Amino acid sequence: MPLSVSSDAAGPDWSPPSYVEVLAVSHILELPQDIQVPSDTAVALTEERKDVFQGWSDDVKTAFTNIPIETPGQSPLHRLVVRNAIVRTAIPLQAADHAFAEWEQPLMSSEAWEQRQRAFRAAVATGWEVRKSVVAASTFIAPDRWRSSEADRVALMLEQLDASLDFVNDYIVSLSLLRGDPLLGPVARGDLPPLCPVIIEGGRRWAAWTRKTP
Repeated sequence: MPLSVSSDAAGPDWSPPSYVEVLAVSHILELPQDIQVPSDTAVALTEERKDVFQGWSDDVKTAFTNIPIETPGQSPLHRLVVRNAIVRTAIPLQAADHAFAEWEQPLMSSEAWEQRQRAFRAAVATGWEVRKSVVAASTFIAPDRWRSSEADRVALMLEQLDASLDFVNDYIVSLSLLRGDPLLGPVARGDLPPLCPVIIEGGRRWAAWTRKTP
């Protein structure tokens, strides 16, 4: 997976500076479906934590993560930010028509076939617009977990991906139950594109507070 880090980083070998107190690991996941929520919908899971956010006030946690702390003293574990994108894609049955056109043509009159082909060519030229939901799924971890070997960092990213995907699926299932929509179902890792951006952000109390205040 591609890795995007801060501007002073040097790629996958980057190590968090000593002053960094927490890392936000965000996987940008292009879902195979439109989950039909407004852009910039944000949800979070918080709990009591002893590994990160020690000594951080709830206001500073909120400033860094953009997650309101509803239960005083708790800290963010997961954050989802959902946005929507309109993209062009292949029209339905485009590949089938290309692959087995000679099987279909004998079943239609020449006029119907030509009309179908004209409509098909026009549709292919303009494309098929669909709306997709894209989720920035973030977890928050201790910087020392990143200060390890490259193999361990790759394993850590995959671990965080699976944890984020579990939370995404919890959210999707809750939407499905709330709406009574059986077509809205969990997403497996294999349903996602083979690559996704991964953004690593480092935070400390002082920087988070100055970002919060004018």
